[in-house]
Formats: sequence, C-alpha cells, structure tokens
Amino acid sequence: MIKFPVIKKESPPENKCETFSAYASRWFALYKEPHVRASTKSMYENGFNAHIFPAIGSRPLDEITADELQAFVIGFSNHLQASLIRSC
Repeated sequence: MIKFPVIKKESPPENKCETFSAYASRWFALYKEPHVRASTKSMYENGFNAHIFPAIGSRPLDEITADELQAFVIGFSNHLQASLIRSC
C-alpha cells in the first residue's frame, strides 16, 4: 500500500510552486490525521493514491483552476457515494 509521502519542512524552490500532492500530504498530516481513526486515514490514503494523485498530484497548485477541480468532483459523483465526496 502506498503511503502519503513524508512531509519536508522545506519551502519549494523560489519561483516554483508546490505540487498538489505535496500540499495535500501536508494538509492531511496537519489537519486531518490527528483527528481521524486508522480506518479513516486508510480511506483517505486509498482515495488520494487511487484517484486524486494520478490525476493532478504532480501539477503545481498555481496551474490548477477551480473549474478543473469542480469538473473532477462532478466526474466522480456518479461513481462514489455522495457522503464520501462531501467529507473530503
């Protein structure tokens, strides 16, 4: 099973925007992981690794638009439970 990458405390090089996967991994470790059970952590990891990181994980944050993210969520809405989409 792929785990979230270890979070480095370094900033991205100057003039280089952080990737979505780096940001999402840091967000998860700081804001979600401390408050969720192991089974929920596993669900997040599986969802990110199977669906989100392959699609946009390597892209710099400043290149991802709100419209793209909305289209991504809509594309999954027919395949995932609504409660899973709302909780992410």
